Amino acid sequence: MFCSVVSAEDCLEPFSQQHEAVTITPDSDPASGMYHVRVPREFDGMELRLLILSATMKEAKERKEISLPLAIKTRGELTGSFFYMSSNWLNVRVAAKYGEGLCTELVAEFSM
Repeated sequence: MFCSVVSAEDCLEPFSQQHEAVTITPDSDPASGMYHVRVPREFDGMELRLLILSATMKEAKERKEISLPLAIKTRGELTGSFFYMSSNWLNVRVAAKYGEGLCTELVAEFSM
């Protein structure tokens, strides 16, 4: 297994923006609780390297931040992932990270 750690300090010019090509949509069956993420396989000549889901969890009287990687799946021209949205999640954010240094990210946000 190969692991690499990159921090914001390693990026000469980190780039992050909300982008219409990154989408979060509910599954066609609302009862499933599943959401689909679609992202470009490449951006400005850089390959998609990582998908990160972040959300705020509402528990009783406090809120907790979570962040986890999503599996990248490609089928034909579609690239993305899927996840189950818990009913206590607020402010979901998906970041698609591109390039060797993961310094370029395209973002979509979804609020409950």
